[in-house]
Amino acid sequence: MSDARKYTSRMALLVICLALLVSCSALRLPVSLPLRASSKALLKQPYVRLPSFLLSSAGGLHPAKEAEPSSPQIGGTASLPISSVNLLKNMVGAGVFSINSKVTAISSSPAMVLPAALLIVTMAAWATYNFYMVGETCKMTNSSTYGEAWGRTVGEETRWIVQGVVVVAPIVSCLANTIVLSDILGLVLKSAGLPLLLYGNRNLVIGLLSSLILYPLCIQKDLSALKSVSAFGIAGHLSAMFALVVRLADKSYLPGGAYYAGSAMQKAALLAAVPVKKASAVKLATTATAFAPEKIFVLASLLSYCFVCHYNAPRYYTELKGKEKDPHLFLKMTSLSYASGAAIYIGTMMLALALFGRHSQSFALNSFSTLDPLGTFARVAFGSSVLASFPLIFLSMRNWFSALAEQRLPAVAGVEKMSALLLLFISYLTSQFTDIGVVGSIAGAVFGSSMMFIFPPVMYIKALQQQAAKRGEKNNIFTLVINGALLACGSALGLLGTYNSLSLLWK
Repeated sequence: MSDARKYTSRMALLVICLALLVSCSALRLPVSLPLRASSKALLKQPYVRLPSFLLSSAGGLHPAKEAEPSSPQIGGTASLPISSVNLLKNMVGAGVFSINSKVTAISSSPAMVLPAALLIVTMAAWATYNFYMVGETCKMTNSSTYGEAWGRTVGEETRWIVQGVVVVAPIVSCLANTIVLSDILGLVLKSAGLPLLLYGNRNLVIGLLSSLILYPLCIQKDLSALKSVSAFGIAGHLSAMFALVVRLADKSYLPGGAYYAGSAMQKAALLAAVPVKKASAVKLATTATAFAPEKIFVLASLLSYCFVCHYNAPRYYTELKGKEKDPHLFLKMTSLSYASGAAIYIGTMMLALALFGRHSQSFALNSFSTLDPLGTFARVAFGSSVLASFPLIFLSMRNWFSALAEQRLPAVAGVEKMSALLLLFISYLTSQFTDIGVVGSIAGAVFGSSMMFIFPPVMYIKALQQQAAKRGEKNNIFTLVINGALLACGSALGLLGTYNSLSLLWK
C-alpha cells in the first residue's frame, strides 16, 4: 500500500470514529442519569454537561462528582492569582515544544523568529478577547457551562454541535499527550541503558506506557491527589526550559561540544559532506528551506491547539472570587494568563531554535542526546507534568462513555472495562500518528478554531442582540461589526489551517 493510501485509510478510520462520537453526543445523555432511568426520564434530562475536560488545575470539584453552580453571577472561591495559574497550566501542554519546528518549516532564516513571535502575541490577544467574550455571554445569559451558553443564545436544537466538539476534544488531547509520553519513555529507557529490543520498538513502548503507567492511573475513582497539579505542571515546563538555557550557554551541542557527537546537528553536517551524486536521492537537512507562506496557517493551527481553553471559560468565570466588586477582574485574570502563556511560548521557541535550529525534532526535547543527563532530566520533568494531568483529562471522558455504555452496551460498562477500551483506542491512534506537531496542528485547526474563534463570537453576538431586544434598545452596530469580522477571520483561519495541516499527512 502506498504512503498516500496508508495515510488516507488512517484518516478515514479517524474521521469515522469522530463522526460516531459526534453522533453519540446528540443522545443528550446526562452524566448523573440513574442506571434504570426510563426513556421518558431520559428525554427530559438536559444535555450532558462535560466538566472541564482538559482542566488540569487546582480549582474546582472532583470531575466525576462536579456540581454545576446555580448561577455564575454569585460567589466564587478562586482568587485572581490561583485562577491565573490554573488557566496558564490549562494552556501550557504537550504542543508547546513543537512550535519551533513549525517556525523552521515556514523558513529556516533566523529572521523568521520575529514574525513568529508577533503571531504568537497576536493570537494570544485574540484568544484573550474571545475567552472574555465567553465569560460575558455567561454573565448575560446566566449560564454556567459552554453548552448551556450556546443553547441559550444560538438555540438548543444546534447544541449537539458544541457537545460533539467537547466530546471529541479530550480524545485528541489524550492522543497528543500519549505521543509525547511515548517518545519520552522510549528515550528515557534508552538513556537508562536498557536493551534495544525494549526501547527500539515504538509499539512496545506504547503498550508498556498504556498498561503499566496510564491504566493504573486512569482506573482510580478518586483523583484528589492530582488536583493540585497546576504549579507542578508549570514547574515541569520551566525546568525543561532551564535545561535548554544551560545547554545553550555551555555550547554542548556545537561542534566540539560534549554532546555534539551523534546529535542531529552532526548527522546533518555529515550528510551534507556526502558527494552530491551519491546523495541525490537524499534530502539534505542542512539545505535552507525556501519560504513557505502556507505553513503559517499550520503554525497558527498549532497555536490554536495550545491556546484553546475556552470550553472552560464558564467555570473560570463562575469560580473567580471578587468579580462582583470589580467588573473587569475576569478580563484581568484572562489577560494575565494569556500574556504569561505567550511569554512561555516565545521563550521556548527561541531557546529551541537557538540550540537546535532547523535540525530540531518535531518535539524539541527529542533533540537532546540520550547521553545527556540534563536532557533526560528535561524529558522526565516535562513528562511528569503531562502524566499528572492525563488522568484529569481522561476521567470525565471515561465517565461519559461509561454512562452511555450503561444504557446501550452494559457488557463494556464499568471503570476498568471502559478505561481499557479507551486506552486501547488511544494507543492504536498513537501507533499510527507519531508527530505531535501534525496532531496538534490538525486538532487546533478543527477543534481549537471552533471552540476559540468561531463559537464565542457567534454566542456573544446573539447574547448582545437578545439583551438589546430585552431592554428595548438598538443594537450597537460597531460592536456587532467588529465581532462579525473576528468571526469571519476565525472561520477563514479554521478552513485554511485544516487544509494545510491535513496536507502534512501526505508528505
